[in-house]
Amino acid sequence: MRSVKAGNSSGTHFNVK
Repeated sequence: MRSVKAGNSSGTHFNVK
């Protein structure tokens, strides 16, 4: 899994496989 920072909601971190 890699931690990805989305440019939505003040840069919330999402864990994506």
